[in-house]
Amino acid sequence: MTNAAHLATVNKRLRAAIFAFRAKVVMAPFHAEDLSTFVTDQVGKCAPGSADRVLRDLRQTGHLNYEVLDRANSRYRFLPRKTT
Repeated sequence: MTNAAHLATVNKRLRAAIFAFRAKVVMAPFHAEDLSTFVTDQVGKCAPGSADRVLRDLRQTGHLNYEVLDRANSRYRFLPRKTT
C-alpha cells in the first residue's frame, strides 16, 4: 500500500468515527478531548490532533457543522448542517 493510500484509509476511518461521535452526542456540548478519546477507542492509536484536523476538514467541506463554545477549554457543540 502506498503512503497516499494508507493516509486515505486512515482519514476514512477517522471520518467514520467522528460521524459516530456526532450521532452519540447529537447537539450536546463536548470537549475536544472527548472526541479524541472516542476516535482513539474506535480506530486505535493515531497521531495527536488527527481527530481535530479531520473535524475541521469536515466542517470546511460542509459535511459537519459545529460551533466553538469555549476556545480556551476546547468546548464545542455540533449544529445542523448548513444548507446552501
